[in-house]
Amino acid sequence: MRALDRIVQEDSEWRELWEESEELYPLALASLRSIRATLEQAINR
Repeated sequence: MRALDRIVQEDSEWRELWEESEELYPLALASLRSIRATLEQAINR
């Protein structure tokens, strides 16, 4: 979870690279939200 948090922070190179693609960046963020939700469900079981 912390790793996911780090890659979307303002100073993240991952974020910087994805933001260059206006079309793909929202899809990348949606994928991360989905991964995060799945992990949260697994943790809370």
